[in-house]
Amino acid sequence: MKNPYYPDDKGQQADWWQNILNFASAQLLLLGFTPAQIAKILLDAAWAVFLLRTLPNTYLEFGKRVTGYADSYLDGPANGPAPFPPVVPDWPSGAGAPITTGIEARRIDWVRLAKANPLYDPETIGAVLRLEQTGDDFDPTTYKAELSDFVSPSVNTVTFKFRKASGEIDGINLYMRRKGEAAWTFVRFFSKSPATDTTAVKIAGTPEEREYQGRAVIADVEVGIVSDIESVLVRG
Repeated sequence: MKNPYYPDDKGQQADWWQNILNFASAQLLLLGFTPAQIAKILLDAAWAVFLLRTLPNTYLEFGKRVTGYADSYLDGPANGPAPFPPVVPDWPSGAGAPITTGIEARRIDWVRLAKANPLYDPETIGAVLRLEQTGDDFDPTTYKAELSDFVSPSVNTVTFKFRKASGEIDGINLYMRRKGEAAWTFVRFFSKSPATDTTAVKIAGTPEEREYQGRAVIADVEVGIVSDIESVLVRG
């Protein structure tokens, strides 16, 4: 399928902005951007990398330690010693001079300006700056739904993520079956990811193993190939 130049995944967005940091200065000079314009774009790029990668990664590991701390109390041995709480990491320093909000809106503007320039070449400047779509045209009949990251953070709750094929599909129909069941049960349509299923466990207070799978949906019609089966233990 055809992928837009700017990816959906935030990790890939960070890579895209890092590429701008590495190569935009020389390429935009070729298109007549002024040094002041380029400096503002590079500053946005530095802040984007900070906001999409540096800042989240700083607290991702801390979040895992917080979860471990809570689990020690909840699932540890009876009458065990109290765990030490994790230390909150310092807020990382920024990416340079302060900027105003609207990095993505400014990206859209300067990319449009770059592509409108008569000197813009999709196969050279466009390829270096990653401003062109990649991949094949989207085929809904062969698209395989993609589900991931199934977790049960609380009782009767399952969170998960799914891909939207870079906006080519409207969402997914989710199906579920409990361990030992043969038939799949339709849960509902989801249009936004991450998503949450709140189907109650069969026996209150008892965890249960479930399997999930999904189908892509366009204009209320299921298309393509069913996703791989994902398993999760749901808290009761």
